[in-house]
Amino acid sequence: MFGITRKAAPAAAPAPVTPAALDAIVEALQWFDPFKSLDTSDLLVLATKANIEQIPARQSLFKQGANDPWMFCLIEGTVELKAADGRLQPVVARSPAARNPLSPLKPRQHTAVTVTPAICIRIDVSELGDIHDMLTQSHEDYSVHEFATSAPVSDVVHMHEITLLSEGFVLPSLPEVAVNVRRLIDDESATVNEVAHVVTKDPALTANLLKAANSALFRATSPIQNCTQAIMRLGAKTTRQLVTAFALRNLFTTTQPELRRRMRAVWEHSNEVASISMVIARLVERFDVEEAMLAGLLHDIGMLPILNYAANHPSLIDDPATFEQLVMATRVRAGVTVLQEWRLPVEMTTVVYESENWWRDSGPEPDLADVVLVAQIHSYLGKPERPNIPSMINLPAFRKLAGTGVTPTLSQQILSEAQAEISEARRLLA
Repeated sequence: MFGITRKAAPAAAPAPVTPAALDAIVEALQWFDPFKSLDTSDLLVLATKANIEQIPARQSLFKQGANDPWMFCLIEGTVELKAADGRLQPVVARSPAARNPLSPLKPRQHTAVTVTPAICIRIDVSELGDIHDMLTQSHEDYSVHEFATSAPVSDVVHMHEITLLSEGFVLPSLPEVAVNVRRLIDDESATVNEVAHVVTKDPALTANLLKAANSALFRATSPIQNCTQAIMRLGAKTTRQLVTAFALRNLFTTTQPELRRRMRAVWEHSNEVASISMVIARLVERFDVEEAMLAGLLHDIGMLPILNYAANHPSLIDDPATFEQLVMATRVRAGVTVLQEWRLPVEMTTVVYESENWWRDSGPEPDLADVVLVAQIHSYLGKPERPNIPSMINLPAFRKLAGTGVTPTLSQQILSEAQAEISEARRLLA
């Protein structure tokens, strides 16, 4: 997107850059607020002290209290800033919060860790002289842009939050058969018969795939009776997504009645969002329909480890207010951790991370996270328990999808069309 990239090495000075790389850095810098007042010559000086770098997920950029010479500007991906009191602030590329360097004050006010693979401009500001003075005198710490998930919580909630995200965090595991099927399908040399051989080792999974292949949800026209034919009809990609979906359903189980009710509610909501996401993906015609379905199913996956944690802390079950605060404080981070553990694509992780960032605007083109955001709002329309969410037509995600055909006049059509698929999906995933 911005030309040359390099692997991040935060402890080392930037390497000399080529003229083409300088031009790319100057162009990229002009998007960020602190540099808009600089003329071309100052921007070129700044660019000689900078590199555009690719940084993997879970990479620490800097730590709270550090006096390092670097300035980081986020171009792509998501970074999480952790303050000294443990509060977390997500910064998403191309969002308003990302228009400024990450936690620029020294010593650092935050620890920064990449949530997804990211691209940053890293600048050595130690020898910038007047330019450095201009930047530090004219701008404060721009990193404080908090979402609802970082709102103040009680000491009790904060204690549970720390416990849950450390020793209390038990990661759910995908069943082995689902892992093996996904691995086989990702191997381009694998045959349909080899995939079918693995699937048939699990009778319940085999029955579910046959049910899916014969359902109206996947436009079945004639009945099939064996696993190989089911996989051929569904296709490799759809089979992989469905196997994951069936595995997810089996994880939402508990022996405690109150938690069973909550798990069922989360699963039913996820089913509905998944079905509406499928309809939107078909209308837009630029997204994989089954991928949209899986994204809808996964958007609330962070609830699973929280509910499992509550099973071992009965006081939470008896205190709905504290439980809801804990959900708000930890659901997104828990969900991101689960998907990273499962090694699912970064697009799915972004869906979870942005699942309630209603004003998210990642750029001019819609992505999977936009689809799921709009699907969620559709799922709440007309329901008495609708949460306090903005009007759909004002959201960046909806405006981007409107440019591809999902206009306000189609909202009722989306809901009407989704009803049959919601019913079919619930029967399939029940």
